Amino acid sequence: MYAHWNTAGCGTNSTCRLTTVQCTNCISCTITCPADITVSNDANQCGAVVTYPTPTTGGSCGTITSSPASGSFFPIGTTTVTVTSMAGPSCTFTVTVNDTQAPVITCPAAVTVSCASAVPAPNAGAVPVTDNCPGTVVTHVGDAISTPSCTSRFTIQRTYRATDASGNIRDCIQTITVNDQTPPALTCPANTTVSCAAAVPAANIALVTGVSDNCGGTVTVTHVGDVISNQTCANKYTITRTYRATDVCGNFTNCTQLITVNDVTAPVITCPANITVSTPIGSCTAVVNFTPTATDNCSGAVSIVSVPASGSVFPLGTTTVTSTATDVCGNRSTCTFTITVLDGQLPVISTQPANRTVCTGTPAVFSVAATNAVSYQWEQWTGLVWVAIPGATSATMVLQNTTVSMNTNTYRVKVIGLCTTVTSGAASLYVNPLPTISLSASGSLSLLPTQSLTIAATVSPVGGSFAWFKNGVLINGILSGTLSNLTVDNIGTYRTVYTDPNGCVSTSGNVIVSGQASDHLWVYPNPNQGRFEVRYYNQLNEQLTLHIYNALGQPIYKQVFTTGTTYTKLSVDFGNRFSEGVYIVEVINALGKKVGSKRIIVRHQ
Repeated sequence: MYAHWNTAGCGTNSTCRLTTVQCTNCISCTITCPADITVSNDANQCGAVVTYPTPTTGGSCGTITSSPASGSFFPIGTTTVTVTSMAGPSCTFTVTVNDTQAPVITCPAAVTVSCASAVPAPNAGAVPVTDNCPGTVVTHVGDAISTPSCTSRFTIQRTYRATDASGNIRDCIQTITVNDQTPPALTCPANTTVSCAAAVPAANIALVTGVSDNCGGTVTVTHVGDVISNQTCANKYTITRTYRATDVCGNFTNCTQLITVNDVTAPVITCPANITVSTPIGSCTAVVNFTPTATDNCSGAVSIVSVPASGSVFPLGTTTVTSTATDVCGNRSTCTFTITVLDGQLPVISTQPANRTVCTGTPAVFSVAATNAVSYQWEQWTGLVWVAIPGATSATMVLQNTTVSMNTNTYRVKVIGLCTTVTSGAASLYVNPLPTISLSASGSLSLLPTQSLTIAATVSPVGGSFAWFKNGVLINGILSGTLSNLTVDNIGTYRTVYTDPNGCVSTSGNVIVSGQASDHLWVYPNPNQGRFEVRYYNQLNEQLTLHIYNALGQPIYKQVFTTGTTYTKLSVDFGNRFSEGVYIVEVINALGKKVGSKRIIVRHQ
């Protein structure tokens, strides 16, 4: 803008664009302002120091003043500069400072989160911004989301914008990465141990617990598979069972369950009951068959081995059979039973040897009664061992000539059968010594008819029984150790057999009672009643004739005798056939010789 100012005598050609003043006597002064100026702000300043051209003047203007002066700091916006002169003319122009400096905005740092739910909400108020001028506003422009590969795996380009008062803008982009790399969680079923392959549980995802994911969403549980290891038999190995949890982004976690198949249970074996058999005739052994059985907790074959085996030949006696059952994993169990083989031809003792008590010198007989015996062997106990007795090989053993030294000897017999020898019970021999015995007479052993004597036995031990013999013939009724009143009627040879309390018998020596030689004739009783006896020292088997004469010498009686022992008793009995009186008894021998005569008196009373 310019002005033409006339103070006096202005020419006709003086004009003013703003104001035209007609005046006289004017002084000529013209001012021409620079064109309007537009500049940008100084860096980091909310305005600019503007140096503008000096206005041009014409005429006499005096001092020119510009306000604001050139070189001043002009704020953002349009400032009018007024140029005045002392002469009065002035002009104006504008200085426009445009804010061309955009704000400085700093987006939040890039961030990575695992889940969409963890994406932070936009927060423009938290975005730092600086500007050369105040009044900057930060806004959230928007989020640009990349194509997600899953619900929690994508990228967000979040744009924030800073707009200053002059409309300058600056954007920043925060990168938010949503990247779910965290696998889900799961807990496998507890490890377990089973005995048999058949007991291995089937895979079951329903048993998987603790299934969760950091980002939520569906978690898929699958059975990956089973891996078998360390297998040593059909029922002894390890299964590694793998379950997998997979989230929607394909992250997965495996867990393993160990299933140990460990068959440590032995089979159950059942032995037969104890078996008893007899040998067949003619054999000393027997073939025996048997069948043990076994069951096992697991499937698979169970082998059974018996020692001795079924069908073996078993000897006499009792044999223990051990049967062992073994399953496919080597677990074993045993049972035992017995097989007793009886001798089918076993000797059977029906009568055992019995103790024997004998007296010295008498035989001792031991015997046994048995069936199925082939032979016998008698034995004697030495105090240490049994010793076979040579030659004692029959059912009966006779020990001749026993002595006291054999007392308490013990014997037994082995009854030998075809297969078995049966030993009898023991029997003892008791040998008692023979009693001692001696005879003594009370007087002379040579008797006259008027004499008598006693024979007494002295024995040891006492308390036994006696048997007296005369001339070898038992005397009945005499049981004591004394023979009393022996007369010539008892002439003979005497001995006694003594049986002691132990049953042992000794025989005494002979005692001979004889008649004493005499020529005397004995008739007694005298007087008598017609019955009397006549004795004299006769010979054996002598024929005698006894005559009786009356007082007149007349024969009245005759009797013939045959003598026995010495002083044979000649008994006469004529009763009452003769009257009382004196008679003569005369004895004539076989040679006709008178042996003697004797007068007798007969009284009848």
